[in-house]
Order: sequence, then structure tokens, then C-alpha cells
Amino acid sequence: MNDPDLFSWIPFIQFTKFVMPPSLLDHPQRHRCTRPLHLMTQFMPSLATKKGFQSAPSPLLNPPPSEPSLPPPPPPSPKTTSRDSPPLKPSNTSSPAWSSVSAPAPPPPSSSPRSAPSSPPAPSPTHLGVPTSKRTAEQAASLGIPLAALDDYPHLDLAIDGADEVDPNLDLVKGRGGALLREKMVEAASDKFVVVADETKLVSGLGGSGLAMPVEVVQFCWKYNLKRLQEMFKEEGCEAKLRVDGDGKPYVTDNSNYIVDLYFTTPIKDAKAAGEEISDLEGVVEHGLFLDMATAVIIAGKDGVTVKAK
Repeated sequence: MNDPDLFSWIPFIQFTKFVMPPSLLDHPQRHRCTRPLHLMTQFMPSLATKKGFQSAPSPLLNPPPSEPSLPPPPPPSPKTTSRDSPPLKPSNTSSPAWSSVSAPAPPPPSSSPRSAPSSPPAPSPTHLGVPTSKRTAEQAASLGIPLAALDDYPHLDLAIDGADEVDPNLDLVKGRGGALLREKMVEAASDKFVVVADETKLVSGLGGSGLAMPVEVVQFCWKYNLKRLQEMFKEEGCEAKLRVDGDGKPYVTDNSNYIVDLYFTTPIKDAKAAGEEISDLEGVVEHGLFLDMATAVIIAGKDGVTVKAK
């Protein structure tokens, strides 16, 4: 493009303003010639593609008829330049037909705003404990031991607990502390169950110590179940009693149930069959026979510590 009318305007275009020729300094409409460069750049490419300068529509070059038009500026001398910056020069390329010397572009903004460094997250505990009673949970929490629920961790690696009776087959009586239901649930979910006891807990047969074998029952009609339990083991000389607390009131478990303690005068003949019969009674929640559950028993005695394992 070599349109003389188009390029006659180029020396008056700067980066920040439209330079006014000296002949227009006193013109009454001179304020209309001081528009920013960004308005000029909106129609300059279209001017470069037009054959005639007046054919390109522009509110700056072609004002509405109601307003007086400015006379076209005289063509400047080829040596005329802006006082502040180099003039725009015609480009040899086909599109666009003009180019400029621009200032270096500012560095792009950071892709992510700088944020204050945050403290690293606290490491997760490598070991968690699943308590089998409210009392144990409170004591563990007071010591800072991290705890979890069986609902969240249904598969456990190891359970460690005591026992009230241990027979030669490592079958157990447990639950004299009142937590037999939760203890059995947690220990059944564990890969290994290790029992720690002293030698006074060793018996030839379960029930042979003469101490209580607990059965957890619902509060509803507890007397009915107490009578049925005593009748079930009358041949073993069993006596069934409701467990009471220090105030003489029925002992209530963490699960809001009662406990019926069975006292045997002789060992239970068939512990497995006895456990199944107890569980079949309506209203029975759980019993204290822990059969085929322990994987090892650590026994402390006067001669030292021994370990029995299956």
C-alpha cells in the first residue's frame, strides 16, 4: 500500500497521543484532535486496505455532518518527526501496512499469586488404638494415645487384653470388667490376639475357678433370662446372679444392658456347646466364653514369664 493520504498521517501518530500539526493549534475544534492512540489503532488496519483515505469510516476522520469538519492537514515534510518519540514508518509487509517501535513489554504477571508459606501438615499417627470400653477410651485420651473406631478400621492387626480364666487350649473366660461385648467384637476383628495374664488365671477347664462367667442380657425381662440360664447349667451346680454396682443397683454396661453372672462349682463340660446354647436364648446379647480366639498367651509366674502359642 502506497496511499499518500494514508501515510501523510503517520508522522503525527505516537504511542500516547495524536500529534497536532502547528496549523491546527488555534482551531476551535482542536480538542477533537487529541484522542488517544488506542482509538487510532482501531481503524488504521482498515485504512491500509482501502484504496482511498476517505473511504474508511471513522468517527475521528469523518465526523457527523452536524459538526464542522476540520480541514485536512498539509502534508508534512519527509523529515518531520515527533518531538518525543520516533515516528511510525511504513512497513514493507502486506498486512498491516504500518509498524511502530514499541517499548519493551512489561514482564507477564506471575501465574500464581505469592502466598504466605503454610506450615506442613501434622504427620498421621502410625499406630491407632481401638478401645473396648468408655473407661479405656477416656484413659487413653488423657495419655495422648491416638484412638479410632472399629467402624473406621474394621480390620485390625493386633489385640492385647487380659483374661479371667485360661485353659490348656488357650480358650478363655473374659468380661468380668463388664466390657465383654466390645472386647469380643474388637478381638474377633484382629489378625492376632495376645493375652497377658498371671498364673492364677490358669484353670483345667473353663468355669473351674468358681468365679463369675458373665452373660450380657437386655434389661427387658432380665429375670426371665436369669432363670433360664440357671436351669441350663444346673448339672454343673450353676448359680445365676444379677450383677450390681457399689450402690446395690443393677450394673449397666456401656451398651445399656445388664449382666447375669454364672458361678460354676465344677468346670463346664463342653464350653463350645455351652456357648452356642447361651447365644440361642432370646434376649442374650453376648457371653464371656472366648473360644478359639487367642493366638498366644503370655503368663507371668513366680518362676518367670512363659509364652504359650497355638
